Amino acid sequence: MTHHFAGNIVAESLAVCRVANPDVDSNAGNMDKLQALESTVDSLIARCQQLADDNRELRRQEADWLRERQRLIKNNEAARSRVEAMINRLKGLTQES
Repeated sequence: MTHHFAGNIVAESLAVCRVANPDVDSNAGNMDKLQALESTVDSLIARCQQLADDNRELRRQEADWLRERQRLIKNNEAARSRVEAMINRLKGLTQES
């Protein structure tokens, strides 16, 4: 939608130029400059959209990694508790002997 909006601005600018100076169409230099500007704006809009898409995907990946990290921390704590319990049982067995 933004891309369409930028195209409208260029089209409106051309219309204003034609009204103000009917010979603007015969001036290829101005037309070339406007077309180059339109092309540059289109490229910037496309790049901005790509960056927004990339950013959205990176944020999704970050959320996935954070969930995975929390899961691994929880598993690590559970394993640590089980190992500590086994160590305490072994200590109890050696003290009984």
